[in-house]
Formats: sequence, C-alpha cells, structure tokens
Amino acid sequence: MSRDRGDFAPALGFVLGGLGLGTGFLRWTNLVAVGPVESLPGVLFGLLSLVGFAARRYGATDRRWSLLAGVGAGGLATAAGAATLHPSAMADPGVGPGVPVAFVVGVLGVGIAYADYLGQDRAQVLVRSHATSTALFIGLTGLLVGFAFSTVAVLALFPGGSIASNGVATAAFSVGLGVVAVGYVIRTDRGWDFFDVAWPTRRDWLYVIGGTIAMFVILGVSGWLAELVGVPSVEHGLIEQAREDPVILLAFIPLSWLAIGPGEELLSRNVVQKHLYDAFSRPSAVIVATVVFTVIHLPAYATGPPPAIFATLLRLFGISLVLGVVYERTENVVVPALVHGTYDAIQFGLAYVAITAGVLG
Repeated sequence: MSRDRGDFAPALGFVLGGLGLGTGFLRWTNLVAVGPVESLPGVLFGLLSLVGFAARRYGATDRRWSLLAGVGAGGLATAAGAATLHPSAMADPGVGPGVPVAFVVGVLGVGIAYADYLGQDRAQVLVRSHATSTALFIGLTGLLVGFAFSTVAVLALFPGGSIASNGVATAAFSVGLGVVAVGYVIRTDRGWDFFDVAWPTRRDWLYVIGGTIAMFVILGVSGWLAELVGVPSVEHGLIEQAREDPVILLAFIPLSWLAIGPGEELLSRNVVQKHLYDAFSRPSAVIVATVVFTVIHLPAYATGPPPAIFATLLRLFGISLVLGVVYERTENVVVPALVHGTYDAIQFGLAYVAITAGVLG
C-alpha cells in the first residue's frame, strides 16, 4: 500500500473522529448528559470512530479498522438523530449545538470510512469531494435562481399580493430550475441529448406506479413513527395559506405534473445525480444526490421545533431516495417527474378535501 493511498482518508477521518469526540462536550439534550459530559453517546461513538481511524492512520492494514471507524461515525449520527427525535428535545432548553454538529460529522465520517475501506487514495477522495461540492453548488444555485424567478414573476403580475400568486411563483420557480439545468449543459459543453427525456415505455409506467406507491408507504410509515414518539409535524407554508382559500390547492394539482415534478427532477436527477455518475458508483451517486435534494429543501421546512424539522427531512430523504432509484433504473427523467408530480397532486387533493371537510382546520 502506497503512503498516499494509505494516509489521506484515515488522516481526514482522524480529524473527524476527534471532532466527533469533541461534540460529546457540547450540549445535546438533557437526555444524554451524564455528569460533566454533555453527551455520553457523543463521547463513546466519537472515541470509537477516532480509534478506528487512528489505527488506519498509523499503519494498521486490516480494513476492519475502517469498519470500526464507520460504525463509530454512524453511531454518532444515529445518536444525534435519536436525541433530536426524543420527546425530551421539546423540553426546555431543547436541542443544543452539539446535535447538528455531531450529525454532520457522523455522516461525513461514514463516507470517509467507506472510502478508506475501499482503499481510495488522495486523488480519488478529492475527485468525489469535488463532485459532491459541485452537486451541492448546482442545487443551491437552482434554489436561488428559482426564488429570483418566482419573486420577479409575482412582483410583475401580482404587485399587491394575492393567494393566486402562489401558483405563478411555483411555476416561475420551476422555470428557474430548468434554466439552471440548461445552463449546466451549456457550461459543460454537453449536447442536448444529455437530457434523458423520452415517452415512458410499458416498463417505465410500472416504475411510475411502483414509485408513487413506495413514496406513500414511506409517508405513512414515517408519519406513524413520528406520532408514536410524539414528534410534531411541520406543515408546508402553502397549507397555512390554503386554509384561507382551499381552491388554491386545486390549482396546484395540474402544476404538480406541469411544473413542480418536471422542474425539480430535471435539475435534481437529470443534472445533479447524473453529474455524480462520473465520480461515484451508481448507488453512491443516488445517495449523495438524495442528500443534496434534502438539504436544498430545508428552507421550505425551516420553521417549528428541531424534532419536527429533522423528522420532516428524514421523510423527505426517503421519498427522494425513491425518485433517485426510479431515475437510475429507467434513465428517463420523465418517469421520476411523473412519480413526483403524481405524489404531490394526490397530496394537494387530499389536503383540499381535508380542509373543506373541516378535518384539517
């Protein structure tokens, strides 16, 4: 094993392991504090990760040390997630800064441990890191451009404000996402055939049906688990406005197929996920793209208590993972766009019925 091949990932992981251990001395929640230690799981899992990476960093060739580091990092992220979702996180003083830091460090640690297990050298790790940061940049650019398009459209057409402006803003936002997708193709000198757009085959339609069902299964199971542990839900801002005028939800049903699904899937799947194919294996690219998709949706749900936000993002991760798998299996962006659109359309339809029937007051 060359020095470069053996040192870089473990050295990076060693730093993350130290940071993970350090999160145990930052406040998490009252649930995990033991004496002077703010988080016992943070200390234990951080130490486990640190030991695994240290062994690899200082000459151990057995890759089981990489697995140990990965278990420690994964345990750190899981413990942070569990602490966030526990009812004690709702009590004063709530969730401390150690929780989000531990979760992010843990997730990164798992990725580095996996890279070390595969024996990736410095160049390989940096290529994947660059691809990931570029994917995140593309996603955030899409978010900003989409917001800019929606703001201009609303100010131009509804300067006085109106509930109907939500539909225009949504359509304009999707156009903005499409503009970023086209900009990516032009900037990278790719042909228009980079866009995987085709009429769905019979096999594709099966993925449309199966993908939609899978997303609702995830929605139902995650909702049941959240209710079981007493985690409140975070509503999308549109639902609050729809209480004043439920008809707006009916307008969003066709928009789900015509704008929301196509716009988000063109950028998130056909651009971001496909961009990651050059640096990652297909399964890894799906996971990384799903993380990016989840992160850029944070502003839409960044209200409410941390447990509710985290539970909502976990649900969104699962739903997005379905869309990523559907695109990877069909290589036709129309299919996940239809799945996404159908899922949203049914959601809007059910919300309309619930509000007008007085169930969702």
